[in-house]
Amino acid sequence: MRYPTRVAPRKAFAHRAHLAVQGGKFLVAGGLSTATHLVVLYALLEFFSLWYLWAATLGFLAGFAVSFSLQKYWTFRGEHTRTVAAQMAAFLALQATNLVLNAAGVYALVAYAALPPLLAQLLVLCALALWTFLIAKTRIFR
Repeated sequence: MRYPTRVAPRKAFAHRAHLAVQGGKFLVAGGLSTATHLVVLYALLEFFSLWYLWAATLGFLAGFAVSFSLQKYWTFRGEHTRTVAAQMAAFLALQATNLVLNAAGVYALVAYAALPPLLAQLLVLCALALWTFLIAKTRIFR
């Protein structure tokens, strides 16, 4: 009679460890893209006197470029360049969806749950980070 080996628990642990590392990389990449967005926004406002909506848009695009690059090539280690355009379009659609979900979530938590706006934003950002990680991992950068 053959007895099952202990390989399955080791594989499960390795998978969880890999997922934790990916999650950490995802958060670092998100932080760097947010920092890029804010630095570009600040520079365009302060040094170039650009209209704030143009500055915010260009800051978003710069942050998006950093986020996409880091998520594709560092967090999820995508090496298939033939899919870059499709992945970029899907990631941009995800970010546009997140923009709408962010506004709706913050509004709902402030208007209906009477939470302070900063707390509402923090909660929504946490939920969106999880949502974005799952979609990016399972649909965009698989």
